[in-house]
Amino acid sequence: MLAAVIVIHDAKASNVYGNFGGCTATPNPGWDCRGDAPAGGRGDGNHYAYAVTQRGAFPFSTPNGVADCTAPYSQPVAGLIPTNTSQVSAIFEPLGTLPTTGRYHIDVALYYWLGSQVTAGGHTSRCLDTQIRVEYLNGAFSPAGAATHEDTCPVSSYGSACNFIMGASGGGAFQWVQVGLGSVTANQFSTLKATVSTQAVSDMNAWGIPSSTGYTLSGIEIAVEGYGFTTSVIDVKWGEQAILSACHVSKGDVAGFSGHEDGLINILDMANVALQFGRNVGDQSYTGPLADITQDGTVSILDVSLAANWFGQTC
Repeated sequence: MLAAVIVIHDAKASNVYGNFGGCTATPNPGWDCRGDAPAGGRGDGNHYAYAVTQRGAFPFSTPNGVADCTAPYSQPVAGLIPTNTSQVSAIFEPLGTLPTTGRYHIDVALYYWLGSQVTAGGHTSRCLDTQIRVEYLNGAFSPAGAATHEDTCPVSSYGSACNFIMGASGGGAFQWVQVGLGSVTANQFSTLKATVSTQAVSDMNAWGIPSSTGYTLSGIEIAVEGYGFTTSVIDVKWGEQAILSACHVSKGDVAGFSGHEDGLINILDMANVALQFGRNVGDQSYTGPLADITQDGTVSILDVSLAANWFGQTC
């Protein structure tokens, strides 16, 4: 079991055209962050403002920074993402009053390197680009299961949309997108969870890529992106934890819980929860990574009961 904790920079947009450009790299090895606001955040569907935290290798991990999906740049890097990672989750909180204009995606994206190069939908590549997101468009959330910006998938796939992310040299990535949450509440934490196998298989099925091709998780991205800001803009705070888990995934909220990364729920984990009891993720007083097992933003009796329920158990 594993649990990687990161402090994700706030994707704050503090002026009329957005302020996505700056971020500070996290102290955890392998994590990076970057941001940009082309056209002052006004942009369009091909020119997003964004603020992202990333770890791993991506289709765009190329010398020219374009999604060419070429070896060795886009191949998985040994040691950056544990090979038994089965779920990635992150909590976020939209702050203040939600805007009435613009398009925004709050997302967890998983990227994959296929076992071999494939051709599907008239495109050839070896990279998958998957995303589970909250989608906010001109003052309203898109329903869960829908995605309105991308194209229809080559193979009918309910609740999803596809796009081929074109590279500069003919390469690219097969993208599959799904809205995982239909609505969130301002000033409250919500959770996005991406299951490694589900995201990859859904992408392959949507494009008609044979399951026998095989895949390896190569990159993780946690982000806010958007364009079309004309009045106020969205301001998203990410909590100080993201979890990469390899056990208890089927148990939902307790996925990945073992703050000491030893695969055993023991007295050290109970003490971690007890010490942080009553504190909120993101507050300066919150110093116990992974104490918020339920990922609702507060260490409460629910977290204590879940830890107690799994006490003494291992992956």
